[in-house]
Amino acid sequence: EILGQIYEIQKETGERVSNVVVMGMGEPMANYGNVMDFVRILSDENSLHISQRNITISTCGLVPQIIALSNEGLKITLALSLHAPNDEIRRRIMPIANKYSIDESWMPAGLILTIQAAGLLLNIVLLTELTTCLPMPGNWQDVLKV
Repeated sequence: EILGQIYEIQKETGERVSNVVVMGMGEPMANYGNVMDFVRILSDENSLHISQRNITISTCGLVPQIIALSNEGLKITLALSLHAPNDEIRRRIMPIANKYSIDESWMPAGLILTIQAAGLLLNIVLLTELTTCLPMPGNWQDVLKV
């Protein structure tokens, strides 16, 4: 379905789509198999042949899928949505934080950067008096020490 949308965009605009970000409308990594199939079709030389380095997949931090992704041999960028610098705040705004802590999500994401030499984006949300107040325990500088 998404592939069809890309073909339609190219047809309507007359321009080649060269970058794709899969995020929103649900957690892409919760549909892991289909998303991996999509990435492979998208980057296949007999399809749209979009460079894997121009494909970004977002996740809220589903640890088993991040670990699986690190073993795929893909050169995509992972966008990790932590949204808060500490687990206490993250649990208030992201239900997945009740299952996977920042450290649990962050460490396998680092594997992707190391094993695949791919990109890693950190997504944050700035909420007045919730994620922007400094000082706070576990600020962004602490999170980014990999």
